Amino acid sequence: MLQLGICEIYTPFIHGLTNHSSRDIIGNFMITDLIYLNEFYDFSYINMINTAKCKWVNAVEIGMINRGYKHPIIKNLKSIIERGLFINLDIVDVKTLENGEMVGIKKTFWLKIIQRLYKKVYRERKKIIYLRKAPRALYYKRANGVWPKYCVRLPVYKFN
Repeated sequence: MLQLGICEIYTPFIHGLTNHSSRDIIGNFMITDLIYLNEFYDFSYINMINTAKCKWVNAVEIGMINRGYKHPIIKNLKSIIERGLFINLDIVDVKTLENGEMVGIKKTFWLKIIQRLYKKVYRERKKIIYLRKAPRALYYKRANGVWPKYCVRLPVYKFN
């Protein structure tokens, strides 16, 4: 089931790893908070994100992360934390592992892909409309009933 949530990279040093932890927890995103609509609309989730980011930045500043600690999977964990873009509000598919840990599979990246594709189509449409406004193209359209070949096709967005 898809929900809004705040996720952070599972790190054994921060979150802990015991004999009761699920085997496949490493490499997943731990869900720290699920965001409900009332929290989303009143922007109270922003405080939750800032609190989580401060916790990680403090871990780096006091040396918990950079002094010889190596994440089992992620090699540049310190640089990810310092960039500050690692904890966000995401659309996640919530999964509960066999020992009760709540992890999420991020689905927000699909929105970014669609946005990127649509921006490309929009840019091309603007270019064609600009070409169609030229007096030469307008005269050609009036004389022949169709647009000139260089501006006849107006790009559309297709899901393939």
